[in-house]
Amino acid sequence: MVQLNEIKTIDEWHQFLRLSNDKDILIFKHSTACPISHRAYTALQEVCQSDEASSFATGVVKVIEDRDISNEIEVYTGIQHQSPQIFLIRESEVLWSASHGAITVDRLWTVLQEQERMKG
Repeated sequence: MVQLNEIKTIDEWHQFLRLSNDKDILIFKHSTACPISHRAYTALQEVCQSDEASSFATGVVKVIEDRDISNEIEVYTGIQHQSPQIFLIRESEVLWSASHGAITVDRLWTVLQEQERMKG
């Protein structure tokens, strides 16, 4: 089981990003006013509740409430902001990203398992 860490400051984002040197991280940009984002967030929660999820850390940025952090992630990744949006990062490099309906339980597991195989 993986804890969903809400990232509320730019400093917390930078600290969380540094974790990617030790383990894969997922950053989820969540719009609390969007039903599509709610479905994607529910999918992420389901994946994170599995015992198999211990190999990565997960951060959540609420894009309406913390727009500056969302903008900082867009600048860092070079990927245009969308929400919902998710990034898989290892050693400060974006390995995968998706948005909207592409964020599903099945897709998340597929990507995470592929990355685990590539590491080992």
